[in-house]
Amino acid sequence: MRITIKDLQRMRACESGVAAFREVCGDVIEGEWTAEAQAFALSTPLRRYLGWAVHVGLIPLWSMNRWDLTRADLRYADLRYADLTDADLGGADLTRADLGGADLRYANLGGADLRCADLTRADLGGADLTRADLRYADLTDADLRCADLTRADLGGADLTRADLRYADLTDADLGGHDADDLRRRGAIV
Repeated sequence: MRITIKDLQRMRACESGVAAFREVCGDVIEGEWTAEAQAFALSTPLRRYLGWAVHVGLIPLWSMNRWDLTRADLRYADLRYADLTDADLGGADLTRADLGGADLRYANLGGADLRCADLTRADLGGADLTRADLRYADLTDADLRCADLTRADLGGADLTRADLRYADLTDADLGGHDADDLRRRGAIV
């Protein structure tokens, strides 16, 4: 694999993405795109553009199933449709991350910072979200069946059409959400 600044410009990458590429890689990156390379990219400012690079076909998205991303700095990461099944994201900073359509079944997100994260259509079935900060997160159409949201903060979170069957919201800060409505939708409150 070889990607240059000119390739990015030809593909109409945004200026901030080109600048991040130049900061991390210089004018060119060569080598095999491996899971290790993806993990490295997630630890750099390139994390904001990972989803774009996958979408335009520059790189494949490796499965992050069972990855240990404990306390990782993933602010603004573009992880749309990523496979994070059973991954450990405990205490990770996912502020404003795009996790739309991501597979987070059985993932550990305990204590994670998900403020303003996009979790639309994400599958969080069976995920551990205890003490997670979900303030102003977008959980529209998310699958939260059997998720543990004990003591989570849901202030300002958008739960439109989220599947809450058997989701445990015990002692969660409902942030203005109607407990009776959440119970009618199948949540344990």
